Amino acid sequence: MDNSMQKRVDQIKILETGTIVDYLSRDRPEEDLILSICEKYDLRCEEGRTLVDQVKEENADRIVLRQMPLKFILAVCIGVGGGALFLVSLLLLIDLITLIHQIVSFEGIDARQLIILRSVGPDLMMFFLQQITNAIPMAVVFMIQGLAMLIGSVIGMREVWVVLIDRVAKMLWK
Repeated sequence: MDNSMQKRVDQIKILETGTIVDYLSRDRPEEDLILSICEKYDLRCEEGRTLVDQVKEENADRIVLRQMPLKFILAVCIGVGGGALFLVSLLLLIDLITLIHQIVSFEGIDARQLIILRSVGPDLMMFFLQQITNAIPMAVVFMIQGLAMLIGSVIGMREVWVVLIDRVAKMLWK
């Protein structure tokens, strides 16, 4: 592209940047946009593509954030929900293991409770232990599901997360 044509493309870029960003934010085909700009300003297709590519590269952050407000909200909700599910399941698993340890070793049980436990017999104690141990796989499954939700949110929205983390970092280090 010669120098005069580059100046013309730069002038068009100044005029059309908002329109191009808006169009690309709506996830429409770039070819339609390029054709429209080429017809409006009498440009060749390669010049129109260069213009759109320049605007797209310079405004990638804006385009990504404008494309995904609802997706971003969903990703945050799924990520927070997955993290909460993981944390609650982890705490439940720790409590279940602690409870099994206390029942088996009679640790943390006073003399009165021990007499009651022995009087109800080993069958009832085994029933409680069985119920508790049946809950452990469920807690593990919920932990895995919560972790999968959290990881899925991060992977699925990595472009948005990168832009947001970059913006927060810039705000903090200004």
